[in-house]
Amino acid sequence: MYYWDSLYRCFTFNGIDLTPTLEEYGHMLGMPLKKQSPVYIYSKNKIAMKHISNLFGVSEQELAKEGAKMNGETCIWPMYFVKQCMEKFAAKNKWTELRDLIIAAIFGFVLFPTYKNSICREALDVYFKMMNEGRNLVPAILADTFIALNHKKIEEEYEEWFQNRGKNLSVPEATHPYFPPLPKETIQKFEVERELRSKLEQVKDKLLKYEREVKSLKEELDKVNEQLHDKETRGRMDDLKKKILASQSETSRYKRKHERIMANLEQCKKQKIEAEDDAKAKTLQCEKLKQQFFKAKTQYNHYTQYIEGLQTQYDNLSQSMHELQSQNESPKPTGG
Repeated sequence: MYYWDSLYRCFTFNGIDLTPTLEEYGHMLGMPLKKQSPVYIYSKNKIAMKHISNLFGVSEQELAKEGAKMNGETCIWPMYFVKQCMEKFAAKNKWTELRDLIIAAIFGFVLFPTYKNSICREALDVYFKMMNEGRNLVPAILADTFIALNHKKIEEEYEEWFQNRGKNLSVPEATHPYFPPLPKETIQKFEVERELRSKLEQVKDKLLKYEREVKSLKEELDKVNEQLHDKETRGRMDDLKKKILASQSETSRYKRKHERIMANLEQCKKQKIEAEDDAKAKTLQCEKLKQQFFKAKTQYNHYTQYIEGLQTQYDNLSQSMHELQSQNESPKPTGG
């Protein structure tokens, strides 16, 4: 940005002025300007909400609810809402609609970003004009490049300019999170692993740093070995040897620390695997107990029916015995 001249709109290199042109941008973007091709020019006639709702695959009411208003009109939509619409299209296998929304997102988030992590109505106007009317975007992209270069000349001016673009913006809170919350235990395990990995990365960085220092000192020692003709050189070599030994000692210390952290990380992974295996074993044990219970219950019902059958037979035999006894005890008739 040091070579950009905001007054003359060009880069100045030792008296030579260079500036991007329409022809160069057209060649780089693969959209050469032709005499018959219309170019894109922004007009104040904004795209109807009906077209935008069809692009997002939602109703106009939901589109107004999820969007942010500026100057009384809904004209900005957050990134998470665009992602949700893409996921809905993918879930329903609507690949054509998903492709159109991805292209529109590139226009809003990459080519013509206005607000952070949001897509604005003006960027969608560019998208619709190009897709439906075949407008050439080269002049618009080149103009946006000049605007960004002029305001980026001084960082403070750029920040002030970017903030003023959204001074009337009111973005709603993210009441519909993109990812569901994780369980507390899972989050704690992830935090421990992330902390260990962070320490491991720090140790690796320090280890690489000391290894580079050792390598540099060795190279310097090799150079000194070629100049061992006087005492001063010998003394310098001894100092370098001491530094090398100290660096090697420090490197060994960080290697041991690295090994301890790796051991802790492996232990955490083993504990996690053991806990999962234990839970699976308990689940299998519960299933076996359930099966044994149902089997015992079936046998119990079978034996109950068997005992009831025996009881019925016993009652029938008892009744038969009682009838026989009654017949035997009745008086016999005498002959006349």
